[in-house]
This record gives sequence, structure tokens and C-alpha cells, in this order.
Amino acid sequence: MPRIFISHSTQDHEIIEREIVAPLRAHGLETWFSTDNIRSASEWERQIHEGLKKCDWFLIALSPRSVASEWVKREVHWAFIRREDKVVPVMLESCDPDDLHIGLLPLQFIDFRQDLAVARERLLAVWGLDQATRIETQYQAAREALDKEDWATAVDRLDAVLRLDPAHARVQADLKRARQAQLAREPLDRDSLEAAKPENRDAAGEKLQKVTAADPDNAAAGLKRFEEAGTPSPGADTSHADQTTTEFDDASARRTKLLFISVGAVILLVLALSAYLFWPKRHTFPGETNYLQGQTLYEQKNYAGAEAEYRKAIALEPENARYYLNLAFSLIPQDKYEEAEAACKKALQLDPNEQTAKDLLRLIQQR
Repeated sequence: MPRIFISHSTQDHEIIEREIVAPLRAHGLETWFSTDNIRSASEWERQIHEGLKKCDWFLIALSPRSVASEWVKREVHWAFIRREDKVVPVMLESCDPDDLHIGLLPLQFIDFRQDLAVARERLLAVWGLDQATRIETQYQAAREALDKEDWATAVDRLDAVLRLDPAHARVQADLKRARQAQLAREPLDRDSLEAAKPENRDAAGEKLQKVTAADPDNAAAGLKRFEEAGTPSPGADTSHADQTTTEFDDASARRTKLLFISVGAVILLVLALSAYLFWPKRHTFPGETNYLQGQTLYEQKNYAGAEAEYRKAIALEPENARYYLNLAFSLIPQDKYEEAEAACKKALQLDPNEQTAKDLLRLIQQR
């Protein structure tokens, strides 16, 4: 299987883990992703280099953060020297790939900015994992489970195939067989005897009929106990109990309706309480508006304007490490390296575990 190096900004790791790494790994593709593979900043450069050499594909996640990253630029430069024909650009947010490497311009990127499902399909298709291949892979796994009489796994795999191809007749037949076999294996335990009481005879009869159809030998003992419990066996004459059954069904329907109403009321109460408790928290970040405006200006390459907005955010929230880090990013394109270094140090003072601030500070000090 191919091994894929994922070059990215650490600020984008959540969407990359969810939308890129998880689908690739779910289909058997190996990924080298710095969040998983690097334990400390001191190992950063050596581990990055080793990861690049071990991978035969290079995926670059494009965003304003990755385009601004010196580390990402180094990785992309390495890839175009040694993996030029196996570079896969993925667009997370609008940015200019030319700012990273001129070699990205002629490549067609996979767009994750709108329809994520379509983007995931296109991503998997790069390695031949189109829908037909995935159906065949899942069906093969289901056949292996059927051969081993692992009915639960077989049912799960066959259900997965039918979600991809609902009209697959052979899979439908195999799924029916697997479910029958799974039901036949289901033991007739104490719950089954409880269900055999007169007031529950319809449900018990339905269950025993299903078991009998799937496995007559396994059902024989249960059927005998069912009759001994004082309830007619499935198919027997039950006309004398119709009136009692009807009354019981009406009472059950009323109880079910009352239960649904009660559950609905509780859900509405919980939602209302949650809105009351948590909605105000959306307004507990006084600097957030300026921070978001700064992000917009930064993406537009208006670095001076972004700096001004980040400073306003800091004035409102002086203990927010994220604001200082983004301030540093906006200062570097303006050649304000001393101020950027001070902003990184302040971010680390507030959050010593901020890996991006550590990396950026080291780059500034090495310039």
C-alpha cells in the first residue's frame, strides 16, 4: 500500500485528521502525519526528513496558514525535487499556491472548500479507490466472514456494500442468508420464556416463527417451553383471546403515545436549558470579532491591517496566546522580526505547549 506524507500547518490539524487522514486510513492507506509521529520540538527536523524519505506520495494541504509556513515551504521544495510526479495538492481554504512553489500551478487540486463528500471521493480515486473498488473490497471481506460463519461481521460488511450499491442482488441474497443464520444462533433464554406469557404471546410467537424458519432443530425446545407456559403455539387457534388482545393492544398504544410525549417534553426542556446555559458563552470572547477580522485581512495579504486588528484583540484579551501567535504571523511579512519574536515568546508564556509558536520562534531566531 502507498505511504503518504501529509504536509500541513498545525493550525489545520483537526480538519485534516477528520476529512483526509481518517478516510485514507479507513481504506488501508498509510499516512505520515506530524501530529501522530513527532513527540517533541527537538526531534522536529530529523523526524520530518525521515518521514519524507519513507513516503512515496506527498499530499500538501493548502490554506493561508500552510502557505505562510516556512516548514511547509521546505517540505514542498523537497517533494518537487524527489517526488515531483506524486504530489497531490488539497485546497482547504482559499489561498495562492504560487506562494509555496511554482510547481503547484499546473496541478489540479482537490477542493475541500465546499462539498466534502465529493472531495473525499476524488481523494480516494487518486489511489484507485473509486466506488467500484470499495464495493469489491467490502464484499470480499463479507465473503470471508461468511466462510468463517462470522455472521455479525458479515452482516455489517454486506450492509456497507448495500449503502454504496442498494441494487446489488447478490449482496441482498447473502445478507438475507447471514441474518437468518445470525437469528438461528440467537439463544432462547429467560427473556424468551418471559415473552411467552399470555399477555406477550404475539411477540413471542413472532420470534419463535422466525427462529423456526431459520433453524427448526434449535427452535424445537423453545416451542415446547412456549406451549408449556400456557400460550398456544404459533399458528394455533387464538380466536377466544382476540378481545383480550385488542384491549391489551389499545392500552399499549396509549402507554406508548404517553411515553413519546413525555420523552419529547424532556428533550425540549433539555434543549431549552442548554441554550440558556451555553448560548451566553458565545459572547465571552471580547476580542474574537477583531481576531476574525484580522484573519480576513491576513488572507487578503493586508498584513498591516491584520496586525492592527490582532493588537485590538490583544487589548481586549491580553491573556489569549492565539492572538499573539497570529500577531507574529502578520509581523513577519512586514520584516518586523523583533516584534514577531516578542509576540511568539508572549504566546509561549501564556501557553507553553503551543507547538506552532515554538516552531515559528525557532525559524525567526535562525533567519
